Amino acid sequence: MLSAQEKEQLKSRLEASLNEEYAVEFLSSLMRMPSETLKPAYAQELVAAKMRELGFQTDQFPCYVDEIRDLPDFFHAEGNDVYRPDILNLVGVKAGAAEAPGNALMIHAHIDTSPSFPGICSPENVHQEGRRLYGLGACDDKGGIATMMMAAETVLKEYGPLDGKLTLMSTIGKRGAIGTLTACLTGYGGDGAVYLHPAETGHGLKEIKNYSMGTTDLILTVTGRKGKDFDETDTSDISAVLKGAETALAVRKWDDARRKTHHFTDGTFAGTPNTHTDIFNAYASEMTQDDVTEYKLHIRVLFGLGETPESVRNELDQWLKDTFRDDEWMTAHPVRITLGERQGTPITVPRSDPIVQTLEANITRIKHFDDFIYQYHGTSDIRMPVIYGKTPTVGVGALCGGLNPGTDEEWIDIDDYIDGIKVIMGVIVDWCL
Repeated sequence: MLSAQEKEQLKSRLEASLNEEYAVEFLSSLMRMPSETLKPAYAQELVAAKMRELGFQTDQFPCYVDEIRDLPDFFHAEGNDVYRPDILNLVGVKAGAAEAPGNALMIHAHIDTSPSFPGICSPENVHQEGRRLYGLGACDDKGGIATMMMAAETVLKEYGPLDGKLTLMSTIGKRGAIGTLTACLTGYGGDGAVYLHPAETGHGLKEIKNYSMGTTDLILTVTGRKGKDFDETDTSDISAVLKGAETALAVRKWDDARRKTHHFTDGTFAGTPNTHTDIFNAYASEMTQDDVTEYKLHIRVLFGLGETPESVRNELDQWLKDTFRDDEWMTAHPVRITLGERQGTPITVPRSDPIVQTLEANITRIKHFDDFIYQYHGTSDIRMPVIYGKTPTVGVGALCGGLNPGTDEEWIDIDDYIDGIKVIMGVIVDWCL
């Protein structure tokens, strides 16, 4: 094992030896190889080849959808049930020369990108402007993959064998982290893990994600009453559409009330994080008639520690009952709330955890930050190793932006990308040597 002084000297040597031009070209090459979600990740072969070159034992396997579809953290979305055997996750493991409790490190990111569109958002349109690298996957999440690989390569080629075990994981994680979930259930993890994903918040490496919110889909059914057909004098109908609009307004007020108690103050973690509710689908039966008898609202709620999908549902149910206590129809026919298919578990990793402290120390070494922004993230990939691998995991990433589907605006800051590699090199040294 190296002494603290020897580790600091090694870090300086590694930083001096880092070939920045090569690191940018590796990321550019990765971006030029297709790997969009729901299609074979050809870019995965470039990563696998690099892992084997560095002496990692590699394992490639598909997302085991049938085995995980009933887990709370499986994301039921279009396409998630049809992953094919040729859409593969990749894990590389390099055994340590002196493995001991506490020195196994995992680093992971996801290889798949948003869909490409010929002529605009495509692998062919990778280009550099100033100190930004543009193109599909620059920050979501090939920037994370490249950071992981360049850090590992520099340490291994400059220093040699590690004492601790190093696991690198390149997953199909963009659609609900299905690949990350599969990999963790397969048994991959460590004593600590870093999830590399550039963040579009403007904070870059100053932001540390140690809190992932839970999520639940709720389906609200509002009922109405149909009047007599073709009877213009009949006014006995109750429009579910109008009652649904009143319900939607009540949900917004509920969300506003939650935000007043679940929040962040000055960018710092302050209790349970901000709750966000989105009404993203509303429809009714027999929309061509005025006297619609059923109206559905489909909402997604993010929630924090101490809450569950059931508790969130019950809280909203009571709120709506209180809201409509003077409405005779709604009191007699209360809104029915059922849990939807998407569920996610909230997790947090304490700031005192060794993996957080190690990451902070190395960011401070490179960026000279003496304070950090501890940001929550809605259902982040940091969840999967924590819940299913018992591995404390924290997220970080370079400055990036432009995550607009169908455009070529996706970019990563090159200087922050290089600094991110240096940070992860330092984490490998501290954890595995």
